[in-house]
Amino acid sequence: AFTDYPADRYGLILWDHGGAWVGGYGSDSQNGTDEAPTAMAVPALAAAVRDALAAAGVTGVDGAPPLEFLAFDTCLMGGAEVASELANLSAVYIANAEIDYGDGWDYEATMTLLSEQPDITATAFGVAEVEHWNQHHAEASSSDVLLRAHIAIDTAKLPAFIEAHAAVAQAWLADPAAAALDVARGAFFSLPAYSSTVEQVAPEPSLRDAGQFLDRLAALPDGALADAARDARAALDDMTLGVSLGQLRAESQTGLHLELSPASQLSDERLAAYADRAKEWNDATAWGDFLAEMTAQSDTEGPVITHEVVEAALPTISLSVEDLDVAEARVDLARPDPEDADRRILYGLVGAGVVEPGAVYDFTWSGERLVLGDGAGGTQDAYVFSWMDLGADGDGELVSPVLAVLGVFTSADGEPAQGVLLFQDGDATATLAVVLEPSPVTFLLSQVAMADPTATFTPLVPVVSLSSGEVQAVQGTPITIPADGIPLETAVAEPGTYALLTKARDIWGNDTL
Repeated sequence: AFTDYPADRYGLILWDHGGAWVGGYGSDSQNGTDEAPTAMAVPALAAAVRDALAAAGVTGVDGAPPLEFLAFDTCLMGGAEVASELANLSAVYIANAEIDYGDGWDYEATMTLLSEQPDITATAFGVAEVEHWNQHHAEASSSDVLLRAHIAIDTAKLPAFIEAHAAVAQAWLADPAAAALDVARGAFFSLPAYSSTVEQVAPEPSLRDAGQFLDRLAALPDGALADAARDARAALDDMTLGVSLGQLRAESQTGLHLELSPASQLSDERLAAYADRAKEWNDATAWGDFLAEMTAQSDTEGPVITHEVVEAALPTISLSVEDLDVAEARVDLARPDPEDADRRILYGLVGAGVVEPGAVYDFTWSGERLVLGDGAGGTQDAYVFSWMDLGADGDGELVSPVLAVLGVFTSADGEPAQGVLLFQDGDATATLAVVLEPSPVTFLLSQVAMADPTATFTPLVPVVSLSSGEVQAVQGTPITIPADGIPLETAVAEPGTYALLTKARDIWGNDTL
């Protein structure tokens, strides 16, 4: 292409699939290609592009990179590890830190700009492309609205960020035990993690936001680590030309991800792969050593919960965790099945919060639980659980997670499909839903009601056997889906015996129930 269509300046867009440092680029299996394709590791990709540019005679002038911009119209290539490997190939690097939910680049707007302004600088082009991409994705899908992440980087300033981030690793590795808990806690609460959609939350939250993590380290008591984190965050801001972020990310995240797997997931195999597939970044920053040391400082035991029932007007448990690595606790509600003493009916989440080691927390259940309005003055039981965690805010308070109610959707012309209603704490109605089978799809309830006024949602409430562990789902009564969403109400629980189930998690990813 460069030989047949010579130009004064060149840009390269790589399109299709991307999987961050771990997954590499490519792996298309359509149109008769290999049924089990292997993606290109990023170092191999960088070498291939570098060799191809040399073969085409495309070289930078006066030491400048050969390309004006290098961009990925793919998922997950907006990471520190990937950008570092490719930085010397272009003046501007453009990629998504998150999954690309389908709309990709706005080629019409961006290429029209390029044809109308052929002398535009690379950095100005990067700024404009992000603006076009943002307009293209802002309302393209529910995942875009909430979770999108797209960034343009001035690669001339990337070396300063790499050097500053190396100082962060060095500052901690000089005395890892002194701040191990603070570092791991900063990683744990850097959420939501990347590689997620509204339909499918990342099962392994390994890719965390680099800026958010640095902010948490910078907030530590003054010292070498906090100072290095502040410098690295400033360098990150300085190299960022533009960024587009979803509503769940915009306040605290920067749109550049970084490998920060929980210690429980950092196997020797993953660390070895990191050294090989994130070579430039790892060699320059010693981030693999940083991750390995996090694993060395961790444990595999869940927190020990101490709790007791407190005599009070309302059901109250007093709980504490002495473990210094505790992160958070959640309380679920259950009750014995009136018809079978061996079974427990699960109503789900009634409280959650950040836990400080040694602090005593009195959790009082109000005696109310969430129910769904049926549109006819009645209510239906519901099972509530956390769908997506959003971490803790700057004051250490747990941000209201995205919550879900389990159920079954049925339309007049379709088979029943299991799914969930999504909402956040304090919402009066649920307007967003996900069908889980046969493949996850997000939709607005208003669209469902408009397309099929007879469509229904039937809540499912799990019932577990204490003796066998078997879980069954009890169906409620179908609720006709209204255009303005399904009402979320609270109802006083009927008299009886209830259980509050406490679950604690530590910063290494270990749980205790």
